[in-house]
Amino acid sequence: MKNIVVIVGIIVLVLILIPQIMRQVMYKKIMNDLSNKNYDAAQKKLDGFWCMFTFSPYNREFLRLNAFMMQGDREKIEAQFDKMFDQLRMNKKQTYVLAQRAFYTYLETGEHEKAAVMLEKCKASGKEGSTKNMQLMYDVMVDHKSNHIEEVQTRLETLQQKEDAYSKEANRVRIGIYEYLIGLQYLNQQNKKMSRTYFEKARTHCKNSPYEALVLKGLNSL
Repeated sequence: MKNIVVIVGIIVLVLILIPQIMRQVMYKKIMNDLSNKNYDAAQKKLDGFWCMFTFSPYNREFLRLNAFMMQGDREKIEAQFDKMFDQLRMNKKQTYVLAQRAFYTYLETGEHEKAAVMLEKCKASGKEGSTKNMQLMYDVMVDHKSNHIEEVQTRLETLQQKEDAYSKEANRVRIGIYEYLIGLQYLNQQNKKMSRTYFEKARTHCKNSPYEALVLKGLNSL
Protein backbone atom coordinates (compact mmCIF):
# COMPACT_ATOMS: atom_id res chain seq x y z
CA MET A 1 0.00 0.00 0.00
CA LYS A 2 2.82 2.35 0.89
CA ASN A 3 4.52 1.66 -2.44
CA ILE A 4 1.32 2.45 -4.30
CA VAL A 5 1.02 5.80 -2.54
CA VAL A 6 4.64 6.60 -3.44
CA ILE A 7 4.09 5.65 -7.07
CA VAL A 8 0.90 7.70 -7.30
CA GLY A 9 2.72 10.64 -5.72
CA ILE A 10 5.53 10.38 -8.27
CA ILE A 11 3.05 10.20 -11.15
CA VAL A 12 1.17 13.27 -9.91
CA LEU A 13 4.45 15.15 -9.46
CA VAL A 14 5.54 14.28 -12.99
CA LEU A 15 2.18 15.33 -14.42
CA ILE A 16 2.54 18.69 -12.68
CA LEU A 17 6.19 19.29 -13.52
CA ILE A 18 6.23 18.26 -17.18
CA PRO A 19 3.76 20.95 -18.35
CA GLN A 20 5.62 23.62 -16.37
CA ILE A 21 8.99 22.58 -17.76
CA MET A 22 7.72 22.30 -21.33
CA ARG A 23 5.99 25.68 -21.09
CA GLN A 24 9.30 27.28 -20.14
CA VAL A 25 11.14 25.38 -22.86
CA MET A 26 8.65 26.33 -25.57
CA TYR A 27 8.53 29.96 -24.45
CA LYS A 28 12.32 30.24 -24.74
CA LYS A 29 12.26 28.60 -28.17
CA ILE A 30 9.55 30.95 -29.43
CA MET A 31 11.35 34.02 -28.07
CA ASN A 32 14.52 32.81 -29.77
CA ASP A 33 12.64 32.41 -33.06
CA LEU A 34 11.22 35.91 -32.77
CA SER A 35 14.55 37.50 -31.89
CA ASN A 36 16.05 35.81 -34.97
CA LYS A 37 13.03 36.83 -37.12
CA ASN A 38 12.09 33.19 -37.70
CA TYR A 39 8.41 34.09 -37.62
CA ASP A 40 7.12 31.02 -39.46
CA ALA A 41 8.95 28.74 -37.03
CA ALA A 42 7.42 30.60 -34.09
CA GLN A 43 3.93 30.26 -35.56
CA LYS A 44 4.40 26.52 -36.08
CA LYS A 45 5.43 26.09 -32.47
CA LEU A 46 2.41 28.07 -31.29
CA ASP A 47 0.16 25.70 -33.25
CA GLY A 48 2.05 22.61 -32.05
CA PHE A 49 1.06 20.11 -29.37
CA TRP A 50 3.17 21.41 -26.50
CA CYS A 51 2.01 25.01 -26.84
CA MET A 52 -1.60 23.93 -27.22
CA PHE A 53 -1.20 21.72 -24.14
CA THR A 54 0.80 23.99 -21.82
CA PHE A 55 -0.24 27.56 -22.72
CA SER A 56 -3.64 29.09 -22.04
CA PRO A 57 -5.44 30.25 -25.21
CA TYR A 58 -4.94 33.88 -24.12
CA ASN A 59 -1.18 33.55 -23.59
CA ARG A 60 -0.73 31.60 -26.80
CA GLU A 61 -2.64 34.12 -28.89
CA PHE A 62 -0.88 37.04 -27.19
CA LEU A 63 2.45 35.54 -28.23
CA ARG A 64 1.07 35.26 -31.76
CA LEU A 65 0.06 38.93 -31.60
CA ASN A 66 3.59 39.86 -30.53
CA ALA A 67 4.97 37.95 -33.51
CA PHE A 68 2.73 39.86 -35.93
CA MET A 69 3.76 43.14 -34.30
CA MET A 70 7.44 42.34 -34.64
CA GLN A 71 6.78 41.61 -38.32
CA GLY A 72 4.94 44.91 -38.67
CA ASP A 73 2.10 43.16 -40.50
CA ARG A 74 -0.75 45.61 -39.93
CA GLU A 75 -3.42 43.44 -41.53
CA LYS A 76 -2.54 40.41 -39.39
CA ILE A 77 -2.27 42.56 -36.26
CA GLU A 78 -5.79 43.92 -36.68
CA ALA A 79 -7.15 40.46 -37.51
CA GLN A 80 -5.50 39.07 -34.38
CA PHE A 81 -7.02 41.78 -32.20
CA ASP A 82 -10.45 40.99 -33.64
CA LYS A 83 -9.92 37.26 -33.17
CA MET A 84 -8.86 37.61 -29.54
CA PHE A 85 -11.71 39.92 -28.58
CA ASP A 86 -14.30 37.82 -30.43
CA GLN A 87 -13.19 34.30 -29.55
CA LEU A 88 -11.38 34.33 -26.20
CA ARG A 89 -12.93 34.31 -22.76
CA MET A 90 -10.96 36.90 -20.81
CA ASN A 91 -11.09 38.25 -17.29
CA LYS A 92 -10.98 42.01 -16.66
CA LYS A 93 -7.21 42.12 -16.29
CA GLN A 94 -6.66 40.27 -19.57
CA THR A 95 -9.20 42.45 -21.36
CA TYR A 96 -7.48 45.58 -20.07
CA VAL A 97 -4.00 44.46 -21.17
CA LEU A 98 -5.20 43.53 -24.65
CA ALA A 99 -7.32 46.66 -25.08
CA GLN A 100 -4.42 48.83 -23.92
CA ARG A 101 -2.14 47.26 -26.52
CA ALA A 102 -4.80 47.78 -29.19
CA PHE A 103 -5.37 51.39 -28.10
CA TYR A 104 -1.74 52.41 -28.56
CA THR A 105 -1.54 50.48 -31.83
CA TYR A 106 -4.57 52.28 -33.25
CA LEU A 107 -3.27 55.65 -32.07
CA GLU A 108 0.00 55.03 -33.88
CA THR A 109 -1.79 54.00 -37.09
CA GLY A 110 -4.26 56.88 -36.94
CA GLU A 111 -7.34 54.67 -36.51
CA HIS A 112 -8.93 56.98 -33.98
CA GLU A 113 -12.41 55.46 -33.90
CA LYS A 114 -10.97 52.07 -33.00
CA ALA A 115 -8.70 53.72 -30.43
CA ALA A 116 -11.77 55.29 -28.81
CA VAL A 117 -13.45 51.88 -28.54
CA MET A 118 -10.35 50.40 -26.91
CA LEU A 119 -10.13 53.31 -24.47
CA GLU A 120 -13.68 52.62 -23.33
CA LYS A 121 -12.87 48.91 -22.93
CA CYS A 122 -9.93 49.85 -20.72
CA LYS A 123 -12.07 52.17 -18.63
CA ALA A 124 -14.62 49.40 -18.13
CA SER A 125 -12.08 46.72 -17.18
CA GLY A 126 -9.25 48.62 -15.48
CA LYS A 127 -8.82 50.16 -12.06
CA GLU A 128 -9.82 53.75 -11.43
CA GLY A 129 -7.12 56.07 -12.74
CA SER A 130 -5.44 53.35 -14.80
CA THR A 131 -6.38 55.04 -18.08
CA LYS A 132 -5.07 58.52 -17.20
CA ASN A 133 -2.10 58.34 -19.58
CA MET A 134 -4.25 56.90 -22.34
CA GLN A 135 -6.82 59.67 -21.93
CA LEU A 136 -4.07 62.29 -22.05
CA MET A 137 -2.73 60.92 -25.32
CA TYR A 138 -6.23 60.70 -26.77
CA ASP A 139 -6.94 64.30 -25.75
CA VAL A 140 -3.81 65.55 -27.48
CA MET A 141 -3.60 63.29 -30.53
CA VAL A 142 -7.29 62.91 -31.38
CA ASP A 143 -9.21 65.77 -29.78
CA HIS A 144 -6.38 68.26 -30.47
CA LYS A 145 -6.36 69.63 -26.93
CA SER A 146 -3.47 71.58 -25.45
CA ASN A 147 -4.26 71.64 -21.74
CA HIS A 148 -1.66 69.05 -20.72
CA ILE A 149 1.56 70.93 -21.56
CA GLU A 150 2.63 71.58 -17.97
CA GLU A 151 1.83 68.03 -16.86
CA VAL A 152 3.82 66.45 -19.69
CA GLN A 153 6.66 68.94 -19.20
CA THR A 154 6.90 67.90 -15.55
CA ARG A 155 7.02 64.22 -16.53
CA LEU A 156 9.70 64.99 -19.11
CA GLU A 157 11.90 66.87 -16.67
CA THR A 158 11.55 64.14 -14.04
CA LEU A 159 12.58 61.46 -16.52
CA GLN A 160 15.49 63.53 -17.82
CA GLN A 161 16.97 63.60 -14.33
CA LYS A 162 17.41 59.82 -14.26
CA GLU A 163 20.94 58.52 -14.63
CA ASP A 164 19.95 56.28 -17.53
CA ALA A 165 17.57 58.78 -19.12
CA TYR A 166 19.29 58.62 -22.51
CA SER A 167 21.43 55.49 -22.24
CA LYS A 168 18.44 53.19 -21.70
CA GLU A 169 16.45 52.87 -24.91
CA ALA A 170 13.03 52.66 -23.23
CA ASN A 171 13.69 55.89 -21.33
CA ARG A 172 15.08 57.65 -24.40
CA VAL A 173 11.99 56.78 -26.44
CA ARG A 174 9.69 57.83 -23.60
CA ILE A 175 11.50 61.19 -23.49
CA GLY A 176 10.87 61.49 -27.22
CA ILE A 177 7.19 60.67 -26.75
CA TYR A 178 6.84 63.38 -24.11
CA GLU A 179 8.59 65.85 -26.42
CA TYR A 180 6.28 64.84 -29.25
CA LEU A 181 3.19 65.32 -27.07
CA ILE A 182 4.38 68.77 -25.98
CA GLY A 183 5.18 69.72 -29.57
CA LEU A 184 1.79 68.48 -30.73
CA GLN A 185 0.02 70.58 -28.10
CA TYR A 186 1.90 73.67 -29.25
CA LEU A 187 0.86 72.80 -32.79
CA ASN A 188 -2.74 72.56 -31.57
CA GLN A 189 -2.25 76.13 -30.29
CA GLN A 190 -0.82 77.17 -33.67
CA ASN A 191 2.52 77.95 -31.99
CA LYS A 192 4.66 76.52 -34.78
CA LYS A 193 7.97 77.80 -33.44
CA MET A 194 7.67 75.96 -30.12
CA SER A 195 6.15 72.98 -31.88
CA ARG A 196 9.16 72.66 -34.20
CA THR A 197 11.55 72.94 -31.24
CA TYR A 198 10.01 69.94 -29.50
CA PHE A 199 9.42 67.93 -32.67
CA GLU A 200 13.10 68.24 -33.59
CA LYS A 201 14.10 66.87 -30.18
CA ALA A 202 11.51 64.11 -30.46
CA ARG A 203 12.79 63.10 -33.89
CA THR A 204 16.17 62.29 -32.35
CA HIS A 205 14.83 60.45 -29.32
CA CYS A 206 12.07 58.53 -31.13
CA LYS A 207 14.35 57.30 -33.91
CA ASN A 208 13.61 53.69 -34.93
CA SER A 209 10.51 53.57 -32.73
CA PRO A 210 6.83 53.39 -33.78
CA TYR A 211 6.51 57.10 -32.91
CA GLU A 212 9.16 58.23 -35.38
CA ALA A 213 6.63 58.34 -38.21
CA LEU A 214 4.23 60.44 -36.12
CA VAL A 215 6.99 62.91 -35.26
CA LEU A 216 7.99 63.25 -38.91
CA LYS A 217 4.35 63.76 -39.84
CA GLY A 218 4.18 66.57 -37.29
CA LEU A 219 7.32 68.21 -38.68
CA ASN A 220 6.06 67.96 -42.23
CA SER A 221 2.84 69.72 -41.23
CA LEU A 222 4.71 72.87 -40.14
